[in-house]
Amino acid sequence: KSWSQKKSLTPSDKVIKIAYLDHSALRKEYKAFKEAHANFASEFKAEKKSLDSAISNLNEQTNASLKRDSLRGGKNRQTISSQADSKRSALTTSFRQSQQQKNRERIAIIQEYEKKIMAAIEAVVNEGGFTDVKPIGTGTDTTKRVNITSLVLQKLN
Repeated sequence: KSWSQKKSLTPSDKVIKIAYLDHSALRKEYKAFKEAHANFASEFKAEKKSLDSAISNLNEQTNASLKRDSLRGGKNRQTISSQADSKRSALTTSFRQSQQQKNRERIAIIQEYEKKIMAAIEAVVNEGGFTDVKPIGTGTDTTKRVNITSLVLQKLN
């Protein structure tokens, strides 16, 4: 048949092939994505521990200085406390700025992983001839449906 003689497909004639995807499991089981999150958490904990340690040391030094000052009449109490407050504020500000920068980096990295996830989903969809992908939510019965989560994970891992 020539092009003009072929019947064009109407929406009711099209074959619909739906795939289901568990986005939560995908992100939990995507090794590189999971490792990146673990690294972010580890870096945050290390920086927070460092901040806490620096503040603790500052507090100990301040208390020691206040005790020495008290033995000498306590004339510098206000200055010592004010300097400690300034140092504490500087430490906290530095930590916040560092965390803001880390968050920007984290977002950029996560976006790269999300692009990889989307590319893997698209590849599986195209290879399988699927016309639609629907999320698997809580309570979704997938026993009679095509769950492509494991296929996508194979491409990613």
